[in-house]
Amino acid sequence: MNISEVDLEQLKYPIGRYVRPDSLSSSERDFMISELEALPAKLQDLVPLFGDSNLSNTYRPDSWTARQVFHHLADSHINSFIRLKLTLTEENAEVKPYDENAWALLPDYSDPIEPAVQIVSSIHPIMARIYKSLNEDQWKRQYFHPAYKTHNTVEQLLALYVWHGNHHLAHLKLAAGNAGK
Repeated sequence: MNISEVDLEQLKYPIGRYVRPDSLSSSERDFMISELEALPAKLQDLVPLFGDSNLSNTYRPDSWTARQVFHHLADSHINSFIRLKLTLTEENAEVKPYDENAWALLPDYSDPIEPAVQIVSSIHPIMARIYKSLNEDQWKRQYFHPAYKTHNTVEQLLALYVWHGNHHLAHLKLAAGNAGK
């Protein structure tokens, strides 16, 4: 099967590419915090769609498996949690990039998915509590990401990881539909 570039783009970015906002209103932040809080339940709702046999399903050709996506979500959102804390507690915080594709090849990515779901379920309420406590100055605090050479605010961090969670939820839904493929 030959997949066109348009189809491949849709499979890579089923909810669209991330668009970094310049800033967020208070109501936009509140909505994103509610999305952050909802991710663990949405992820848990997908678990019954996967058994050991179809955790090897992919959401597009040459993509990660569903199992790898579950584990990646945990790893990535742990990094988000650390980035949030660094940004709120250090002046001119610089976050550490990591090679997510190399992490996806580590042995824990072949483990059951339930611990990864539990990690997301454990850290998201803590992150939401922190985000809900912030004042305007804290929302504007910045960190530097050396791999992208960008300065990002706390509210941009929130927006990124809300998008990231929904992005990979969509990937998992695609992989669930690829049973037997």
